[in-house]
Amino acid sequence: MSIKKEETSLDDKKGIYEIGYFLVSSIPEEKIAQAANSLKEIILSKKAVVISEENPEKRPLAYPISKKIGSKNFKFTEGYFGWIKFEVGTEDIISIKKFFDTNEDIMRFLLISTVKDN
Repeated sequence: MSIKKEETSLDDKKGIYEIGYFLVSSIPEEKIAQAANSLKEIILSKKAVVISEENPEKRPLAYPISKKIGSKNFKFTEGYFGWIKFEVGTEDIISIKKFFDTNEDIMRFLLISTVKDN
């Protein structure tokens, strides 16, 4: 009886990531949960497993941030900060980052590679 060793490719590798984000303060407060859920759904669509998360809360910014929305520039002095920690295939993290880069509801975000335990 021989044991066949399975080959693993880069496509099979998974990483642990955390993304912290600021949503623009122009989103009505009653729609923040919906906006945050749409971000989580994009991550889950890549077959990610959410480890932990914090729903966005309104916070003042340390300095004003300009964000181009459509053809206009807007300045924000506060935003809704939230974060999601998840495990996903390393090949999918690029498309998640592209989505966050192009989403007009996101003022800023930071994506880091991390460990599963806090």
